[in-house]
Amino acid sequence: MVMDATRPSFNRDPEDPNPDAAKFLDMLAAADEPLWEGCKVHTKLSAVTQLLNCKSDFNISEHCYDRLMSIIKSMLPDGDKLPSSFFEAKKTVKELELGFPEWADEIWNVRLGLSFDGFTPFSNSSSPYSCWPVFVTPYNLPPGLCMKEQYLFLSLVIPEPNHPTYEAKVGGPVQYR
Repeated sequence: MVMDATRPSFNRDPEDPNPDAAKFLDMLAAADEPLWEGCKVHTKLSAVTQLLNCKSDFNISEHCYDRLMSIIKSMLPDGDKLPSSFFEAKKTVKELELGFPEWADEIWNVRLGLSFDGFTPFSNSSSPYSCWPVFVTPYNLPPGLCMKEQYLFLSLVIPEPNHPTYEAKVGGPVQYR
């Protein structure tokens, strides 16, 4: 009886997605677009993100990035979909923000930064004892305020002869070596 009452809704034509959903679905389709026809290894999105990551890791200037792109594009087959400049590459990944600015603008949503660094509290550096303060700061504040002393919160201190690894998990225990 329940199935009889709901059956007509199962056989309806699917509705067109709303504009935000359509944009997201288009982005997913673009993420699966091969770098060139027949390419099985890289998509346009994977190539762009890897190249932008290299630019960031090695402090490559925009001019150098554009020159490298022209060299790489000359090696690719005709019809490739790789952006030819830094500006075009940034435009490609700009669509990935997925509403984050709207989320950050909401007053009730809090973005936190977590940082920790150890030091030896005694002058003798051969001492195995170390101290690891863990700081939390809210990033929702204006840039001039978020690193001010009154907004840096010492959340805990890890006193240990062993220091934590750099793989501290948010919401979980700090891993020790």
